[in-house]
Amino acid sequence: MQEKDREKFRDDKTAATAQQGVQQPSVLVIDDERPILTLLSRVISNWNYYVEVSQSGGEGLARCRKRTFDVVLTDLRMPGLDGKEVAERIKKEYPETEVVVMTAYGSVESAVEVMKLGAADFILKPLDLDHLRLVLDRSTARHRLLSEHRRLKQANENLALLVKEQYEIHQLVGESRPMRETVKLIREVSGVDSPVLITGETGTGKGLIARIIHFNSARSRGPFVTVHCGAIPESLLESEMFGYEKGAFTGAVERRMGKTERASGGSLFLDEIGTMPLVFQVKLLQFIEEGIIERLGGTKPIAVDARIIAATNVDPAAAIREGSLREDLYYRLSVLPIHIPPLRERPEDIPPLAEHFLKKISEKFQKPKPTLDQGVLKAMMRYPWPGNVRELEHYIEKAVILCPGDRIQEFTPSGASQTPGTPPLLDEEELSSLTLREFHRNMVNPLEKKYIERILRDNRGNIANSASQMGVTPRTLYEKMKEHGLKKEAFKFTRA
Repeated sequence: MQEKDREKFRDDKTAATAQQGVQQPSVLVIDDERPILTLLSRVISNWNYYVEVSQSGGEGLARCRKRTFDVVLTDLRMPGLDGKEVAERIKKEYPETEVVVMTAYGSVESAVEVMKLGAADFILKPLDLDHLRLVLDRSTARHRLLSEHRRLKQANENLALLVKEQYEIHQLVGESRPMRETVKLIREVSGVDSPVLITGETGTGKGLIARIIHFNSARSRGPFVTVHCGAIPESLLESEMFGYEKGAFTGAVERRMGKTERASGGSLFLDEIGTMPLVFQVKLLQFIEEGIIERLGGTKPIAVDARIIAATNVDPAAAIREGSLREDLYYRLSVLPIHIPPLRERPEDIPPLAEHFLKKISEKFQKPKPTLDQGVLKAMMRYPWPGNVRELEHYIEKAVILCPGDRIQEFTPSGASQTPGTPPLLDEEELSSLTLREFHRNMVNPLEKKYIERILRDNRGNIANSASQMGVTPRTLYEKMKEHGLKKEAFKFTRA
């Protein structure tokens, strides 16, 4: 077999191996001397590189346009396009490709000049093959690192764009006047940097609106850090919020950044702020006013630039009266207040919300989107939805999963319409005949009682855990239990 045929066989074999999924590093060798190309092709191939060769700078650039190489190994002095021009063109068109220049002793200054144009290294002729392999391995590793960095950067930008699109203001579904006013307020609030307090019942979408405010603000490229105030034990709250230094307490084996510090440059979302212990509310107020924290066990003040967005599902005025929320903290947080009305106060939003969830959940489970029977839709608009939008979404998810055909024909939200002791679904005329007090007594109160019973049953009568799950204070829960004639002992040995 002639040398030319052997080269073709080796190149074909290497290309076939690459096509089979073996990720070989690739090298393009450019030199006007054929014997050098033959030698380098054989040697570098034996090092498990995919190799292509070109006898001129122009031919080499043409090969670069057909495929991406990790490294281009080019001679400096060549007729036509020399190594300097080749390096300059490659770094301009393919910045991640590493260029290594081969040169004789008398051309070292020229090689250094080429490196200023972006070449990664140069190697002297006659070639030291061990040194050549070291340079190629190093250059290949650098190329792979740059390529991975570019890929991750692009993926991160794509993800950021996807998240931002997910939280565009137009994603808020609602046609009622209260919802239109809320959306208008969110647009205004997103454009400034003051603290925001979002109020509304459980399930109204306070967390979603907090994210929409963040991702439509000037801080959208910064972090969005959530703190579930009622879920962190009081003994751990300061270290979770402000972080700690190594050795601050037993088990603190290294320095840890707190949630406030991680939110710097972005937004800090304090969910259910009313459940935060009063002792820590003082420290939180100080941080909001000064923008400075100090890690547990530390002595150095740390400046933190984070926008505060807080949320609560209880009436702040009532929380202040009960003593669970500091009045000065409330006024500092409520610079820009947003109240989300419950779903029962805006039934005209139910049809578009139901359609939105039908589409979203059908796509999630890769099922054909069913339609809602008109009778079902009317029943949904009469139902008070104590769990608000979250309950509606869960109902639609259950209905989509269990729907036997292409039409949802029954309305059974959490079994409320069939279970004894739950309120009946009234039509508009019946509803209009009720006073607000009668409406609460006949429709809302029974649902509230069943809700409290369920939570207490799940937690075996544990008041602290139940109150935390409901997002209220233990004192509020005791008052509600007294109102509904419930005692914790009745749930001590029950299971959900």
